[in-house]
Amino acid sequence: MEQVPQGTEPKLSEYVWRHLNKLYLDINNINTKLTDIYSQLDRLMRAQYTMIVPFEYTFKTTTTVADPGAGNFTFNNASGSLATKLCISQSTTNGLDIQRILQNYTTGDKILFQNEADKTQLIFYQLTSNVIMHTTVWAEMNVVYLQGVESFNNNAKITMTTVVTRSIEIPLV
Repeated sequence: MEQVPQGTEPKLSEYVWRHLNKLYLDINNINTKLTDIYSQLDRLMRAQYTMIVPFEYTFKTTTTVADPGAGNFTFNNASGSLATKLCISQSTTNGLDIQRILQNYTTGDKILFQNEADKTQLIFYQLTSNVIMHTTVWAEMNVVYLQGVESFNNNAKITMTTVVTRSIEIPLV
């Protein structure tokens, strides 16, 4: 190990102190920035997200709470504004299986039904409970009417659009 020449010790210790102090300040700055990044990541991971997903269905005027048939949906009342339950096939008219999507709908999610032939005909509902899955064929939704037309004609081609807004937890790796 080298010897420090006599008389240079104060300058050397001042030099070392300056560099150690700069290193300490740099580490503090990095720590502050990391804390800010973690805070922003946490906020993003708990943020509200909106998902809007359209699906094609055929409306049936049957009011029985039962399997509406593949690609169909029904209300439990002839008047859409008085309906409290929706019965919906887990497959759309074009054969898309949306069972996993329906299973994830929850209280508060909103659903819009719009007539393909007449876009002014629409009914907007909000789920009052989680979706009830019946086998792997159909689902039952408890709803409250929000606004829209009275009802649709039998066999009307309808687009069901779900509006899901909720916190989505994304775990940090």
